[in-house]
Amino acid sequence: MSQLPPCEITDRIFDEQDNLVEEVLLIVSVNVRVLSEIFPRKMKRAKVKVYDYDDTCVDNIELSRIADLLLHNRYIMIRDQYVVDLISDERFMSDKPQLGLKVDFAQYLGEVQRALEVLTVNDLIGRLRGATKQLSSSSNIKDIVFLTQNLYTLGGLVMTDGAHVDQGPLKSILDRVAVQILEAGPKPVPGEIRQLALVSGAPRFSLEPELDDKHIRVRVQVNGKQEELVMGYEDFFSEVSRAHGDAKLLPSLRHTVSST
Repeated sequence: MSQLPPCEITDRIFDEQDNLVEEVLLIVSVNVRVLSEIFPRKMKRAKVKVYDYDDTCVDNIELSRIADLLLHNRYIMIRDQYVVDLISDERFMSDKPQLGLKVDFAQYLGEVQRALEVLTVNDLIGRLRGATKQLSSSSNIKDIVFLTQNLYTLGGLVMTDGAHVDQGPLKSILDRVAVQILEAGPKPVPGEIRQLALVSGAPRFSLEPELDDKHIRVRVQVNGKQEELVMGYEDFFSEVSRAHGDAKLLPSLRHTVSST
């Protein structure tokens, strides 16, 4: 493998590489912390090895802890493939403090990906169902914002799941529109089979203003016209779970779920 010759340009390349690694670490860590707050049990299982100066594994720590250290560190250094000496204002990388501790950059990102790969729509639904159950007109504004943001996210997940429309709230709306179209048209000839073209966008889910009722409104464009359906939260989450619960969250994290 060829190496860059020692010179000013080489130093600049390495500096830019280190800056890029730090930027990636910070962006990933922000999302790791958010997901750790929403799915604490799932994310708690994901851990990364901590190495000492001699590359010996001395500890295993949770992704959320690394994320906290990265976001609140007062010192960080990139050396080869390692992120070295993450020391925050409150703690070291390991429960046995020592200088020279490090984590492997690629291992950290790989463990983040593996942790995300097991998250499903059902995991998000479980979190939202519990939050909605506790909802009332006196709820903290942060809890209301959390539900509002993530219900919107859930609507996007419904359409990125392979667009299953044979179940769930979207099917109820499409069935209703189909009946309206048929009733408005000419009476069918006995034995005639009609085909309807229904084009829908991504549904959007939102809380109804009367929070004590715990109702969810479903909005979707069908053939260019806005259609709506209001459901109790238990029925709503049960239907979405049956239709899309096993879908993975990872392919849809561009809609990133939001924490309080």
